[in-house]
Amino acid sequence: MDTSCRWLLLLLDFLYRLSTYWLLLFFFLANRRSTYFVRWHCTQALLSQFSLFLVNTVGFWWTLSVLFREDVEISNPYIAYIATVLCFNIGELVLTIYTAIKTRKGEHISWWFYGPLTNLICKS
Repeated sequence: MDTSCRWLLLLLDFLYRLSTYWLLLFFFLANRRSTYFVRWHCTQALLSQFSLFLVNTVGFWWTLSVLFREDVEISNPYIAYIATVLCFNIGELVLTIYTAIKTRKGEHISWWFYGPLTNLICKS
């Protein structure tokens, strides 16, 4: 792969990372002086999106290496990982919508992994 193609891929990765995480980070920072309920749920959303970001980044770079490198082929582990990424993204989307609806009604929803972690980070 030539240098200009690598720079383009680095630029695309940078833009991808910004677009994925920027909005939630902005929302989190804008609401850090809000009530404990709002801060807690912003922190939980930020943590869940960060783990999704990590999973998507690996899938993104693996896909680019499959597409642009001649020595990397589509393999069973690649297909399994991409299927897992798709399932994780769909599950995250469904749970996020469900949580947003319940939170909007004033109900406290704590996710099994992110809830206790949010309790450690977010102080009342």
